[in-house]
Amino acid sequence: MTYVNLANLCQYGFVSFDGTKLFSLSGPSGAGKGELVKHIRKQYGQHIHFSVSHTTRHPRTGERDGVDYHFVTQKAFEELREANAFLECKEVHGNWYGTSAEPLHEAILSGKFVFLEIDVQGIEAIRPSLPLGCFFFLDTPPGVLRKRLRARQATSNETDEQIALRLANASAERKAAARIFTPEEFVPSITLGTLEAGVAATAASLLERLESHAGQFWMPSSRGASA
Repeated sequence: MTYVNLANLCQYGFVSFDGTKLFSLSGPSGAGKGELVKHIRKQYGQHIHFSVSHTTRHPRTGERDGVDYHFVTQKAFEELREANAFLECKEVHGNWYGTSAEPLHEAILSGKFVFLEIDVQGIEAIRPSLPLGCFFFLDTPPGVLRKRLRARQATSNETDEQIALRLANASAERKAAARIFTPEEFVPSITLGTLEAGVAATAASLLERLESHAGQFWMPSSRGASA
């Protein structure tokens, strides 16, 4: 179940603002979204606001509160939702995730692009209100997802049943993505070579597609800029 706060969409201008300043990346668990975000943040951090979602799940090894996610209790999350603090929120894999509206609005007013890492359910919910936004789906082969999730199991402390649920959800997400995203919005996850090389190549492909969608609103001079 995904909850979309239409009042926030209107209050913060997400319905009427120039949507080319918002772009999002979706993909199943294990697709490599986190590594891509780190790479793009390092290269373009001064020009892009990276939305940090709230979640009720426990942090994995190496994750930092306020950087990877805002880790909160179930009670705190419910209080934020009741206070209409989220643009959208949803339950995924038994945990809640929410996108805060106000920081995104402040970033847009400051002239920055807004980067959302959001799941397919969330995109399906907010996309009709953001016709000019740039939306991308990180397409990753099922065998690669299975291998990555198994490798991550040691640090995530997830059970075999939880991994199986993520894989089942990944299959459902890809089917939904075929309905929600256009073929041009599918970004292949490059898995050959080292992890670093694959991330860099996938990020380059993603940003090339962003330039194609956003046109003059993207800033080519920002290439290679560091945060």
